Amino acid sequence: MTRHPLILIVALFAAVTPAAMAQNEPPNTRVLDCINGGCHTPIMSYEVMHGPTAIAACDACHEYADPAQHTFVSKRQGSAQCSFCHVGSDTHVGKFIHEPFATGECISCHNPHGAKDKRFLKPGSLSEQCLECHTETVKGKHLHTSAANGDCLDCHLPHGGDHDHLLTSSGDTLCLTCHEEVRERLENALLVHEPVTTGNCIDCHDAHASDMPNQLMMPPIDLCISCHEELALEAMDSTYQHSAVFENDACMHCHLPHAATHVSLLKDDPVATCLECHAEPIELSDDRTIASVAELSIDGMHAHGPLAEQRCSGCHQSHGAEHPKLLVANYTSNFYESFSLEHYALCFECHEQDLVLHESTSEHTGFRNGEKNLHFTHVNIDKNGHSCRSCHSTHVSESPKQIAKTVPYGQWQLPLNFKPTATGGSCNSGCHRVATYDRVNATIGIQPLQPLDDGPASENTAPDNPINEPTPADPASNPGSADQSSG
Repeated sequence: MTRHPLILIVALFAAVTPAAMAQNEPPNTRVLDCINGGCHTPIMSYEVMHGPTAIAACDACHEYADPAQHTFVSKRQGSAQCSFCHVGSDTHVGKFIHEPFATGECISCHNPHGAKDKRFLKPGSLSEQCLECHTETVKGKHLHTSAANGDCLDCHLPHGGDHDHLLTSSGDTLCLTCHEEVRERLENALLVHEPVTTGNCIDCHDAHASDMPNQLMMPPIDLCISCHEELALEAMDSTYQHSAVFENDACMHCHLPHAATHVSLLKDDPVATCLECHAEPIELSDDRTIASVAELSIDGMHAHGPLAEQRCSGCHQSHGAEHPKLLVANYTSNFYESFSLEHYALCFECHEQDLVLHESTSEHTGFRNGEKNLHFTHVNIDKNGHSCRSCHSTHVSESPKQIAKTVPYGQWQLPLNFKPTATGGSCNSGCHRVATYDRVNATIGIQPLQPLDDGPASENTAPDNPINEPTPADPASNPGSADQSSG
């Protein structure tokens, strides 16, 4: 005759005497029902119960060691106790295994009887569970969104996987699943920052938290210097330093950290990048003012050669330099200057020195009257020669060759009134009367004064000096200095 299981359960339970139950004493005989009698009933109070618990099948995992002492042992040891039933994909881990799982300590994270959800995690949030072991992981004022929300499993697998740190996928692929704006930039980029190409986001970012915005590992300047040592030395050791390199966002004032469509990972083309700061005057702490160069954004202007190629670096060093205004070579800031090639070293980085070395020429310059070199006439003077800025705008101009409409002379914007012709031109500046020049048919140059009366014409003719210019009261003061020019 086959005995019904229920009969067996009732018969065994009957061995637990009412007296023992009343005294809350453990039974001293074998029983099959652990939840009756007020002993283990709390394990039935979970919102979600483990399958064996839900049907009071305690013997799925436990077996008696000694019924008289009411002691039990696990039927299987370590993870085998769980994998006996849980043979699904969660137990088939990759080459990286979570230590508690590897050592079979499933119950260090999971409650074997029940919990608030089907993961059967121990009381507390998921992040609290993880932080019981990973105590130093989330430290800092700025938290990664997943870490702040306690969603560790957004990025990590709980048991094991094929990627280091138990990541759900490779580092760069994982980060880009959420950081869509970075992924879009990478897809359209012409240049990609090397750490990004190798997928090492954590070279620069802490994946969980940091005291720096964007979970940076350290302040931006220190982070960039850690790789770009040569540029750092250039910036820090320069006589004239670009303040943008050292303040606040540092390198990221101008550069994008991940990828860009412009050279050197610039945010925009070089001119537009510089104009982010230099479209307005910049007041310095020593009462100096860096003039605005907003004119660079005006359409239809004639741009200086490097600027026509969108290269501020043709004249300026972006991180630091040995010359004022971060210039790559010396360039006089004076309106009047005794002639020396060194005073115009910057200009002669591109322009031929012969431009100012020959009194007569038919080829070295277009600014000549016949073969009389008017560059030589203006510049190559031992004292009070005109510097380049006396006639030219540094960056852009309404006229070809960057001939300026006005130039600073002390507090006065001195007009040039330059008018080009096919083979020459004329000007009527504050330096002298109307002067004309022609490369093909030489003119008389500075126009003579017209007679004011019937007196001798010789009293009203122009002097022999072709440059009739005002002499400053104190030449050493150089009233037309670069401090008053956008150049």
